[in-house]
Amino acid sequence: MAPGKAPRRDWAPVLRRQPNEIAYGRPHGGYTQAFEIICRGCGDHVDVDYRDAPLRLQKLRGPYQLAAGLEAYEAHYAWHQVRHR
Repeated sequence: MAPGKAPRRDWAPVLRRQPNEIAYGRPHGGYTQAFEIICRGCGDHVDVDYRDAPLRLQKLRGPYQLAAGLEAYEAHYAWHQVRHR
């Protein structure tokens, strides 16, 4: 691989604790006990509040309990691995 040609991981999802709300691009009012998946490759962004995300992204986001969130994260990550080959 040529220098500067490392594979990009912009699509990689993240699993995070779900904030109560996002205000001005930052978590506001603490966090819930639920987790959500944010995936830039699917068009989502960490600065967007759950309520402002399109329905298809809300379905991906969850919310999940931790074990279910990890399982959904792994499945979504695997889907991207196959898609980006």
